[in-house]
Amino acid sequence: MQQLYPKIDACDVLIFATPIYWFGPTAKTKLLVDRLRPYFGNKRLSGKWGALLLPAGSGPVDCELTVEQFRRTFTSLEIRFLGAVTTTAFNVGDADKDIYLDSAIQQLVERIEEDE
Repeated sequence: MQQLYPKIDACDVLIFATPIYWFGPTAKTKLLVDRLRPYFGNKRLSGKWGALLLPAGSGPVDCELTVEQFRRTFTSLEIRFLGAVTTTAFNVGDADKDIYLDSAIQQLVERIEEDE
């Protein structure tokens, strides 16, 4: 994390991407979020933007708890929530079949560009 903290400090947008297993993020993603604890006190994430990319077996409904978890985390860290892109993906390559995914990602990119 010591190598990652300076990169987090330097960025304007944090994009968290994780597959959803059993309605939550992977253990590694949760560990990363837990390691953001110093930012709660030092407020260095205040004003940055945050977004989510979440593939899940049953799609958006499986992502609801994780989106809420990140909304609360972002609020605590004073990160402004840009939005979440979710898709249905149970197996490798399933997300490629989502005809709306490219459009959703493009909309997220446009929101990021608007706020720069």
